Amino acid sequence: MICKTCGYPVPDGMSRCANCGGEDLAEEKLSLKDLLTAENLEMIAAVIGAVPVALMAASGIMGIFCEIKFIGLFFRIIRALIQILVTLCAAGTAGYVGFLMYREREMTKPGGIAAMAAAVFALLSCIGILADVGFLKALCVLSLICTLEMIPRVIINKKGLGGNIDLAADIAVYQSYFKAARQAQTDEQLRQANMAQRSDTSYFDGKGFECLGYTLAASILSCVTFGIAFPWMWCRLRRWMYSHTVINGRRLTFTGTGGQLIGLWIKWFLLTIVTFGIYSLFVYVDMYKWETKHLFFEDEHPVNGQVNTGSVFDGNTLQFVGTELLCGLLIVFTLGIGTPWAVAMMEKWKMRHTVISGLKLDFDGTGLQFLWQCIVIFCLTLVTFGIYSSWGIVRMNKWIFGHTFAAAGRSYD
Repeated sequence: MICKTCGYPVPDGMSRCANCGGEDLAEEKLSLKDLLTAENLEMIAAVIGAVPVALMAASGIMGIFCEIKFIGLFFRIIRALIQILVTLCAAGTAGYVGFLMYREREMTKPGGIAAMAAAVFALLSCIGILADVGFLKALCVLSLICTLEMIPRVIINKKGLGGNIDLAADIAVYQSYFKAARQAQTDEQLRQANMAQRSDTSYFDGKGFECLGYTLAASILSCVTFGIAFPWMWCRLRRWMYSHTVINGRRLTFTGTGGQLIGLWIKWFLLTIVTFGIYSLFVYVDMYKWETKHLFFEDEHPVNGQVNTGSVFDGNTLQFVGTELLCGLLIVFTLGIGTPWAVAMMEKWKMRHTVISGLKLDFDGTGLQFLWQCIVIFCLTLVTFGIYSSWGIVRMNKWIFGHTFAAAGRSYD
């Protein structure tokens, strides 16, 4: 930020200018010229080789929706636009790297040649994806290999695109990074353990095995009863989740029962049918409103089935659909990279409309904080053929509720 009074730069997190003491601050406006610096362009060139793989995955996922009647055409248009945009970006990157090779002698060394190869392979791969040409798609493997070499050299060590290649140094960088990531995970576990001993913090202490067991039981019983048992299984899962959730040092409890929910579930199901699916947009908000009415703090000693008049969700369907659409576009147009930011956006909206026993909740998590968690969840779920998904849910809940709190000075009247 910059100070409106004196124009002095103010570091993020500070609410007062260190130069003049003023509080009249403004966000510093960045132009396209400020973003397209040589350093930023080099970073783009260093990771461009990974883009075709992400584009191929995103195109495959969107291909599922392209086969759906009525909305399939919309998704085909969006997919084509994304493919064209990414291909143009790859072409621009290849042109920039080629210009550097022409102008700078350093770029004629192995590092520069690898950068040019990554850009060319990435461009050809993107063209192959756009035109559905198999042998061109396969070049994404070569572009990815070049990118894996450039990430530690260009992005982490800041040595630039040109120069010589040192594979031993690159491997050492990766080893150091993963060691630091493991240490960060250990530190996070210690932080969670310390939080559990404090009286003013928020956290989630559920286990992956518990989540897996409840999920399997709910799925099996719902299937064998043709969906009749779903309201009871859903309430059981919610009771487990909230019994392991602590907000500002106070543990939650959920009092809703399947017997209370089944009537509403039948009503929502019938309304969805008679409105040709339109009412399905309202079900999530209606469900969460009912769920919130049955949330208490454990120290309030509620009984099973009791409704809490001090707990309410005041968000509406229009807000939900708008936020969900914005999150979906963020995920699609960033080829999935924006998922952590989309999750943070949705949780911020949901928590800021949630009140428990008269206390408004708030959420201060950011997408950047959740990025590493998303990478771990995605990779481990993929290599375990989905088995890790229950542990992924627990990991996500730990992050979400670890950043959820009852906002000081905010109560619901």
